[in-house]
Amino acid sequence: GSVASGVGGVMSLFSKAAAGRGGHTERAFELGERLDVLCQVSQPSIIPHMADFEGKRFPYEVIFRNVHKLLVDTASSEFLFCLDFWEEETVFGELFGPVVAVVEGDLNEQLQNQHDVLCVLLMIRLNSEHRRLMARRRIPCLDDYLDRINLVLWPRFKVLFDVQASSIRPGVERSLFTGQVEVNALTRRYAAFAASCLALVADHDSDDSIFKASSFYEMLERLWASVFDTLLRMSNMFKDRRQGIIFLILNYNHIKATLRAADSSVAQRISSASGSGSGSKAPQQQQQQQQQQQASAQGAAAGGLGTAGAAAIKECEDQLAACTSLYVEDQLGSHFKQLLEFVKKAEQAQKRGGVQEGQPITGFTPAEAAPVLRDFGGRWKASIEAMHREVLGQVAESACAREVLQASMTQLLLYYTRMLELVKRQGPEGTALAREVVNIPAIMYEIKRITKA
Repeated sequence: GSVASGVGGVMSLFSKAAAGRGGHTERAFELGERLDVLCQVSQPSIIPHMADFEGKRFPYEVIFRNVHKLLVDTASSEFLFCLDFWEEETVFGELFGPVVAVVEGDLNEQLQNQHDVLCVLLMIRLNSEHRRLMARRRIPCLDDYLDRINLVLWPRFKVLFDVQASSIRPGVERSLFTGQVEVNALTRRYAAFAASCLALVADHDSDDSIFKASSFYEMLERLWASVFDTLLRMSNMFKDRRQGIIFLILNYNHIKATLRAADSSVAQRISSASGSGSGSKAPQQQQQQQQQQQASAQGAAAGGLGTAGAAAIKECEDQLAACTSLYVEDQLGSHFKQLLEFVKKAEQAQKRGGVQEGQPITGFTPAEAAPVLRDFGGRWKASIEAMHREVLGQVAESACAREVLQASMTQLLLYYTRMLELVKRQGPEGTALAREVVNIPAIMYEIKRITKA
């Protein structure tokens, strides 16, 4: 009927075919309101004929939750009745076995046509929650069934996950590469997918019994490695080296921003869940809720996405920092080449020769440093303004542009500080020269003025 949604779903969205569907295919991998189903595990079941009358349609994970909510509640009451009336468990199996078989058979049939990887992951989470629910009730009558469901869902999830991972293979960069220095469609889809997956396992970081966390994280790491290699190959397709670096900066920044947004959202959801429902509940209900939220609190201690999410964010930040450093060195080298070369070579000469403080560095004395400093003093303002314009023109994302510009200016100050230290360490002549040239506070003031404009 109209209550059910189509069980077919998205196949590979990292493929060439997906690249031609427009720039918003990442929405297929965004959880959005679908995540709410995990907060509805204990809510009353949907009444099918009412939903059908109202013309409502639901994603398959909602139908899965609804069917299993009815199943676990009915099984619980019938099991207790059988124990009370017949005083043995075997009667329950005889009476309820056909019902379980029908539900299990329908699920197996539907899974064969289910291609939505997030839907299957949501069902794995729901099945885990149902296990917890029955454990809190201390009713073991569905333990074997829920174990079988887990053994059916996990292989299907791995098959669908592998479809995504296998679509990112050497050579795919040629079909995904647009020649534009922008966030690539591959990056948008991967970021949405990774954020959704990490959000769904945030409170199962250490659960290897039912929810196979370690296996799941290994799969995500392999996917990230494939995405990283593909982005690197695409960056090498740009004729201009700096454009390739900017391409990587924009793409890593997008992944970082998406994961951080998901991290904040999940942390807020966990906090809201932890702070709600304590009011007038009975002590037993409060104890059950605390047990259910314990794993969530452990995940929140490492951030909303848990320890795995924190590690993914750090890995992305490290890659972003490395690419930003490459861009900064390239930009400073084009505007202050003399200064950078002098500092690097002078420091190497000082280290090789073991030059002590107060002694001149052969080939890099204050007299030889003076022309470099005079050149810097004559054009540093114009060069800083040019760098500012370059970053804003080359890095399309404003927040990312500010971070890159800040990194460039900070590195410039560090080079200039190292230059002055090299000069001053060579005795009175160097100290006198350092007093004559542009001072660091003046450069800092100008940088603040330009960057705030």
